[in-house]
Amino acid sequence: KDGQVEWGTLTLGSCEIAETIPVSWKLEAMAVEDFLSYIEQELTDAVQDKAVTEGIYGAGGAAAMTGITVGAVDTVYTGTALDGIATALATLTAKLKIGAKIYVSPSIVESISFAKDANGGYTYSPLNSVGLNSIATYPVEKDPYLNAGDFIIGNVGRYYRLNAIEPFSVTKDISGKRRVNEYTGYGILGGAPQPGCFAYGTAAT
Repeated sequence: KDGQVEWGTLTLGSCEIAETIPVSWKLEAMAVEDFLSYIEQELTDAVQDKAVTEGIYGAGGAAAMTGITVGAVDTVYTGTALDGIATALATLTAKLKIGAKIYVSPSIVESISFAKDANGGYTYSPLNSVGLNSIATYPVEKDPYLNAGDFIIGNVGRYYRLNAIEPFSVTKDISGKRRVNEYTGYGILGGAPQPGCFAYGTAAT
């Protein structure tokens, strides 16, 4: 038989991301040539930080992207992060595990790296370690934007939709009265995950 596809509707939450750095005329005149490139890079980094955080934890709607954690299958673990990851993996279907990665917070990497056995020795040597590369054969990535104790499991490229409604750009506003140039990085992003396609773990408090 011919294949069939049933389409649904996914509403993307959108957010307006902006960051402004004012620079006095005097400072700009005295600065080295690379100063403006440095300013633009600072703006790019600031906007990127906001965008990634929104893509993970954004509440959705007209003022925020819908983050991956919204609509994910929640796992609250009380043991180790590995216990939580094992529980979370069991909540995903075989199809959702195809191409999935495990994104972990830096605190999880540190807790696993410094875990000790019953004799007080390190389970995994933290010295000259190449890092935490995989868990149960799933690739692992340390995500510095995740909150302490948090992890996400899923195929981001396949199940998260991201649109650049207004691509990022840097503009310059000149104020002669204040003798200041304002450099503003600006963009509008829309994004949302397909519900139920990710597992989200948090440590019990």
